[in-house]
Amino acid sequence: MRETMSVPKGGGLARQINYILLLAFPAFIYWLGNNGGHINLYLYLLLWIEALLIALITPRHRYSKIHQSCLLLESLSELGDPRCLVTVAASMKYAVVRDAATSALAKVTANLRPDHYGTLPGDTIPSLCKALDWANSDAKLVILNALAVIGDGRAIASVERLERKPPTPDVGTAASDLLPILRHRDMESKAPTQLLRSSIQANEGEQELLRAAASASADDPDMLLRAAGAEKE
Repeated sequence: MRETMSVPKGGGLARQINYILLLAFPAFIYWLGNNGGHINLYLYLLLWIEALLIALITPRHRYSKIHQSCLLLESLSELGDPRCLVTVAASMKYAVVRDAATSALAKVTANLRPDHYGTLPGDTIPSLCKALDWANSDAKLVILNALAVIGDGRAIASVERLERKPPTPDVGTAASDLLPILRHRDMESKAPTQLLRSSIQANEGEQELLRAAASASADDPDMLLRAAGAEKE
């Protein structure tokens, strides 16, 4: 059976309250008029139109956007492409679609392989690290497992914070196991840069020696000629 995400339907309690207020508003105006209340009909008509717009347009637009976001996350989870991890992880920030994002995150990260390391969009690791702040304990474990496959030195600070204050013992253990892997990758990524910097410095030193040698060889014959001319005089 095909598993589907939980997508919000309708407007919930807030939408029902809006409809009740909308229906009760004309009855309230009628009662107020029959009981001697002084009413400005134009003012109340404008208020009723405003209530109509709030009840019919704003909630529908809002929940339509939520519905579309959940459908998008469901499509991304079915696609399972790790390149969409940035979108899925960023969606964890919003509580209204967090369940859908959590489900999509588990499905997409299940397709990660070692050869994805260093090949995904540059925002993937930072987005996963930010998602650690919004994810529940189970989702945190999913993200830590993903970082074990594709994480690099940029994730060290976030994992260290999680290790110091883990929500559960399992999360703390996973963070502790992950840190040596991230630190090793960080050292490996910096090693070529350090070697290149040392090589550049060595080349600069050699060029300075060559310039000094070239300068000396050009000056010495003139000095010798001047010295020889002085001796003849």
